[in-house]
Amino acid sequence: MPDRIRPALVAMASATVVFGAIVALPAAQTSDGVSAPGRLVDIRGRRLHLHCTGRGTPTVVIEAGASAFAIDFALVQPEIAGTTRVCSYDRAGSGWSDPAVDVGTPMRVIRDLRALLDTAGEKPPYVMVGASRGGAYVRLFQAEYPAEVGGLVLVDPTAEDQLFVMFQGKGVAITSLTPEQHQAMQSALPATLPIPSRPPQTGPPFDRLPQPLYDTRVALDRKLIASM
Repeated sequence: MPDRIRPALVAMASATVVFGAIVALPAAQTSDGVSAPGRLVDIRGRRLHLHCTGRGTPTVVIEAGASAFAIDFALVQPEIAGTTRVCSYDRAGSGWSDPAVDVGTPMRVIRDLRALLDTAGEKPPYVMVGASRGGAYVRLFQAEYPAEVGGLVLVDPTAEDQLFVMFQGKGVAITSLTPEQHQAMQSALPATLPIPSRPPQTGPPFDRLPQPLYDTRVALDRKLIASM
């Protein structure tokens, strides 16, 4: 991966950098007694929710987008499981997973995912599926662990050339910054900045889920918003 693309990809995927602002860490979410569809796997004292079904190889690993959950793939996953192994999961602080212990940088996200798959006994090669911002995460995963990735599937992915940031008083494409310029920009950011609230995501396409799953998804999203 070119030197200028890697830091751009890291920044673009980051769950903590939003147009030059650092946002607060999410608190833990609860499921209000609704059982997780998968299992909670302990990695380094934290539990992440992993839902794997089907048999075969390669294993398909689904990386959700921003403010998305493993449950969002409840209709897709059974179709894939008919032909091979498939896993979806919730990132730290999302869905049924425990909260992050520190800032959820893209490198921490992909290292969490690798540790999760390894601890759960899942074996490469993986076909990594990235939706929206998840597309950046799976590309970074492939860049860090190329021997473990057999293919990438990008679903409406976020791309680094779509992100512009303020640098030295100008709006510039993040891909135009050198690693040193990117680090200087990050160092100048404030410690925390709250995220503006939003209503939970409802309606299409989420309403295609069966009603109980749809209600659970709305509740998880509402709690994610409240935790920010």
